[in-house]
Amino acid sequence: MLLVPDSGSNDVEKIEYFTSRGLDIIILDHHHVTEFTEAGIIVNNQLCEHTNSNFVGAGVVYKFIQGIDEVYGFDYADNFLDLVAIGQIGDSSDIADLEIRDLVYKGLENINNQFLKAMIADTFELGKKLAARDMSFSLIPIINAVTRVGTFDERVRVVLS
Repeated sequence: MLLVPDSGSNDVEKIEYFTSRGLDIIILDHHHVTEFTEAGIIVNNQLCEHTNSNFVGAGVVYKFIQGIDEVYGFDYADNFLDLVAIGQIGDSSDIADLEIRDLVYKGLENINNQFLKAMIADTFELGKKLAARDMSFSLIPIINAVTRVGTFDERVRVVLS
């Protein structure tokens, strides 16, 4: 099985190629769809009317994990709210949307990810209450720069420093 977060909705040729060879594909995406296929499973909040179109990839993945939690009786989704918050802020979603604002607020109040904890400790004074704008003008540009244009070694240095 191939799980593709935050991309893939429009990669019809690749989706059909891999599914025709027996690979199950689940795409969790928020990008507008210009071409559609019945192959694979595409979970995309832009494809139906009764979803929050303000979710970015991180939010769509979070909602998917919530669904898995509900079906199987797990309780994992909220462990990732810090990553949801960073993803929603970093991808410039509409934080005025009440559902998005609530998730971002909860995520920034409960940082679990060790990498984020270390970056926050290096950037902000101890005990500072974090806001979306704090992330927008400090940590997120560093993460974006390295993940989008950094070499593998630079990515490792950012994560391990």
